Amino acid sequence: MAETLEHGRFEEILQLQFDKQSEKLKKEYGLRLAKSMWANISVSYNSYYQIRNSNWQTNRKYAQGKITHTEFVDLLNIEGNQSLVNIDWTIAKILPKYEEALIGGFMDRDEEPSIKATDILSQQFKEKEKVEAKYRLRNKEVIGQLEKLSGQQLEKGFMPQNEEEIDIWFKTKFRTPEEMFIQKTIKQIFKNNGFDGDFKRQTLIDEVETNLMACKMEIINSHSKTLANRIKIRRCKPERTFYNIFESAIGEDVTLIGEAYPITIEEARRQYPKVSEKQWFLLAEKSQKGLKQAEPLTWYDSYIYSYTRPYDSYSFIILDFEVKTIDKNYYVKTENQFGNTIVVPKKGKPNPNGNQEMKGEAIEDERYNIYCGVWAVDTEFMLDWDIQENMIRPYQNGVDVFFSYTICIPNNDGTYQPSLIERGISNVRAMALYKLKIAQMVSLMEADNVLIDVANLNKVTLGQGNTLEPLRIVQIKSQTGRVYWDSGDTTGTGLDGAKNPPIQNVPNSGNVAQINTLIQLYNFELQNLNDEFGVNNDFLGGSVAAKRGAKVNENQIQAANKATEYLYMHYLWFISMIAEKITYKLWDILVTEATSFKEMQNLSSDMIDTTFDAYVEMSSKSENKAKLEEMIQIALKEGIISLSQAMNLREYDDVKEAIIFIEQAEKKAQERAQQKAEKDIQMNAQVQQQSLMMKAQADAYLEKAKGEREANTEEAKGKAKAYEELVKMSKDILLKSMETGAPIPPQIADLIKTLQGNVIKDSVIKPEQKEEAEKQQAAQQQQAQQEQQPQQ
Repeated sequence: MAETLEHGRFEEILQLQFDKQSEKLKKEYGLRLAKSMWANISVSYNSYYQIRNSNWQTNRKYAQGKITHTEFVDLLNIEGNQSLVNIDWTIAKILPKYEEALIGGFMDRDEEPSIKATDILSQQFKEKEKVEAKYRLRNKEVIGQLEKLSGQQLEKGFMPQNEEEIDIWFKTKFRTPEEMFIQKTIKQIFKNNGFDGDFKRQTLIDEVETNLMACKMEIINSHSKTLANRIKIRRCKPERTFYNIFESAIGEDVTLIGEAYPITIEEARRQYPKVSEKQWFLLAEKSQKGLKQAEPLTWYDSYIYSYTRPYDSYSFIILDFEVKTIDKNYYVKTENQFGNTIVVPKKGKPNPNGNQEMKGEAIEDERYNIYCGVWAVDTEFMLDWDIQENMIRPYQNGVDVFFSYTICIPNNDGTYQPSLIERGISNVRAMALYKLKIAQMVSLMEADNVLIDVANLNKVTLGQGNTLEPLRIVQIKSQTGRVYWDSGDTTGTGLDGAKNPPIQNVPNSGNVAQINTLIQLYNFELQNLNDEFGVNNDFLGGSVAAKRGAKVNENQIQAANKATEYLYMHYLWFISMIAEKITYKLWDILVTEATSFKEMQNLSSDMIDTTFDAYVEMSSKSENKAKLEEMIQIALKEGIISLSQAMNLREYDDVKEAIIFIEQAEKKAQERAQQKAEKDIQMNAQVQQQSLMMKAQADAYLEKAKGEREANTEEAKGKAKAYEELVKMSKDILLKSMETGAPIPPQIADLIKTLQGNVIKDSVIKPEQKEEAEKQQAAQQQQAQQEQQPQQ
């Protein structure tokens, strides 16, 4: 069926490629184009858009579990919606669980854009910074000496340690100010527009249910200087989106794209201020007819100046579309009276009449332009029709141009592509039918049959006047399973009594076999559905085997993700394309408006001729955070950063900046360690020098003490010898006097008496003096040993 669908002919779009630009800019031209589009989108029977939206409506119904039993009534042979059995018509809501598990897995991922400038000017700037880094490396010592002399930091750029570090730095970490600014701004725009929340979830749901994602970038009229607050990304509902046939998955070959959606007059007035209030009033009158209100609107001239009007809340349908076409611009290159070369634009191709010679050189410029149109559906009002202002162009390719719309159709080949949900609907329908069939069989299921032999079912006497009637026997059997019967001769004829009981069970196993067959069919379709989605019990959050390892569970989930990985891959392409368009739009605003940024970056105020191209890559924020956390733990363990620094690093939005901070902290830690080692070496040298000096002083002291001791000893020996001689002399005189009887002279007598007194005194005190002298000598030796120990 998909091969037979038609997107519509759009003859007016084809004609657009050949008409003159002056003709295209007329509002009548845009109105005619819009009506032609609307005729192909909404009116054509069995068209691409009609069948597409019908399929998508069914997809969303199944994905949201809003299935009714109406489509299954005929399949159960029930006519006229009148069921003769009581059936539980609740339809199995199977796909919501699959969708929630899939979307939940996608929402757990968190990517962020990474901007890398690729234009010539940015490359030249990087090369210049690289050359300066090499200069700083080769003149590192000279720069260090100059900084010490001046007391100031002369070089503030990257200071590499070797040539390899320069290459690694500029390939992985170095970014221009424009790259950092644009990347930070895009992250903020994504955050403002719910790219990590509702926008992402709704877009992924669209992709799973309709296999289409679309959005539009809009510039909000605001006086805010924060660029992130001026760019809005609006999700386009797939059912309201239209486009021409294209084959690229991300719409690189789209030439027509737009959206039809309701808007209030109040909101439309803000977006399209050029429309007169009288036209808004006429639109309100048309909208009122749809509301079927009794009291008609009345025009008052005061509505032109009023802040509110009674019809502001009225809504109408607008067709917002963009068309890409080739325009030819003509110029004449000539010289003025001063000899300067000038280029004069022309409305048409220069074509001198007759023999007239054209002065100058004719230049023909051919490039793509985008025309924007907004039409109030089913009216004669074009709210807007003009060439797109500040078209998004890749600067390295001045010919091409980007739409404000971004569209992505996974696995697109130019035909209708069924979504993942649509591929599983046939299985779900079969499962729903089998469930209803089981409910039908349960309602019709009979209990085990019972055979009752009426001829033998007679009254039974139990004795003591207690008799059971036949119907009472049946009741006892149904409630207790007991059968009371009499196998004796109850007829009086002498014949043998009944040998078999009058009530017998007949098993009914046919229903059970049929239900088991339906259960097997249900499980068969369930397995087919799992195969289609590539899921398993682990993916759906089911119970896990008790003894199965965690790694096995993780592998099972990863294997399930591979079947649907193409969906997320296309989503990342979709987001990357949005980020690329935002990049060019931000640069346009920087060139024309952002004077403060130019002043901070020391850029020229006139940047009209500057260009900026970038490559956008979506990287996993969680993986980057995990790498950062690993580096933080290593840095904490090695003492490179403190605990407070680690807490601050975890709050960094830019992981690269956090990694650069850790690397710088590592270098500082290495410098501190080197300074500490040098200080320790210096301190050790000082300690050794002091030790040598103390040892020299101690040796000198010991030598001095030794010399003094030797001198004292010699002096004492001399005094002792003199004293001994004096005593001997006195003794000889005394003995001579005693022999001869001659008197001793008085002076000598006094001397002898003194010597005798000293001898007596020495004989008494000498032991104490000797002991005291020995103590003093021991103390001196101990002190000398203590002074020598630290030096050794």
